[in-house]
Amino acid sequence: MSDAAKRMGVRPERVLKLIHAGRLDAEKVGNRWVIADSELASKVWIKSAGRPMAPKSALALALELEGQEPPGLSAVERHRLHRHIRNLFAHEDPKGQLRAWLAARAEPVELVVSQADIPELRGDPKIRLSGVSDPRSGLLPGDEVEAYVLKADLPIVKKDWFMVPAGPGRQANVRLRAVDYLPSEVPAVFSAMDLAERPGPREQSAAESIIRSVLNGD
Repeated sequence: MSDAAKRMGVRPERVLKLIHAGRLDAEKVGNRWVIADSELASKVWIKSAGRPMAPKSALALALELEGQEPPGLSAVERHRLHRHIRNLFAHEDPKGQLRAWLAARAEPVELVVSQADIPELRGDPKIRLSGVSDPRSGLLPGDEVEAYVLKADLPIVKKDWFMVPAGPGRQANVRLRAVDYLPSEVPAVFSAMDLAERPGPREQSAAESIIRSVLNGD
């Protein structure tokens, strides 16, 4: 058990949890768990969080975790993606690893809009709600909007809603993340990362809940 934990870069307790969860094949011989080398080879974890993924790779990871087919991946990119996912399932801190990988998933823009427009803005078909505005977070909508938008649509959305940049004396109540490709629904992991980048305990708890649900296949 200790040798396996050392090779994977995790604590022995984590290895035992992976075995009981069915994520690591092992055979119990007497009082010891025996894990085949081939099984460990697919689960070895490099402790370094690594560099942020390019937006295309970040989206591919998020879609693959939800059982969707990422578009336009080469064989090499697909192999690398599957290796990342195997490592993520074995990681002790999946939220921390995802934050490192997905840090460059989109271009964030902080804006200000009239408070009276907030409820209607949430229904704009050009945006996809995420983070605190995502119903999957379990948080109340509040007086702000958090969403993703196509880069090409960002100027239109800003003009339609008379948005101005946040700055001194103008606190942001709209947080948009501009992307080149916008799915019909923001991937759950992206929404979890938006929450994880906030300091509040409710947001952190909601992020962890979404990540657990994704990794457990719920």
